[in-house]
This record gives sequence, C-alpha cells and structure tokens, in this order.
Amino acid sequence: MPVISYLKLRLPTEGREAFQRDFEAMLRLARRQPGFLRAEVLRPAEGPDAYVVISEWETVEHIRAWERVPEHKTVIDGYREELVHRRFVPWQWTAP
Repeated sequence: MPVISYLKLRLPTEGREAFQRDFEAMLRLARRQPGFLRAEVLRPAEGPDAYVVISEWETVEHIRAWERVPEHKTVIDGYREELVHRRFVPWQWTAP
C-alpha cells in the first residue's frame, strides 16, 4: 500500500525562490531513492504563505530511509522554523 508523506511550511515571500530551488534539488535526489513514486508542491496562488509538499512512497520504510539521507536531512533542518506540520500515512487510492 503506498504511503503519502506531507509537509506543511509557512514561507515568507523572500524565502520562496530558495525553497523552490531546494525542492527541485530534493526531487532530483528523491527520484534516485528506492521506493520513491512521486512528489509535488502546492503553493498558494495568492494570499497565505502556507506551502504543502506531498510525496508518495512504496512503504513507510522507504520514507524513513529517505529521512536519513544526509543531503535531505540538511535541507529539511534548514526549514525547521518554517515547518508547521510533518506526517506520513498509509494511503489507499480509490477508483472514481
């Protein structure tokens, strides 16, 4: 069963470009990790500064391994103050 990881961050306007660069670098790195399926970032069209990063992995163990990748850990630690919520949960897709 796939597992969804999501992060919610509050990013001030001046931090958004750096965040986008970091996200793109982490996406390139994640694509080389076992169990990685996909990732995307949701950002506000206007107004609030809340960003959501969603990634999908084959198992919880794959997410835990990703969290221990040194380059990923360094980047995430740099957003400690902006991080509002972090969680991963088993997710089952349902057909429409």
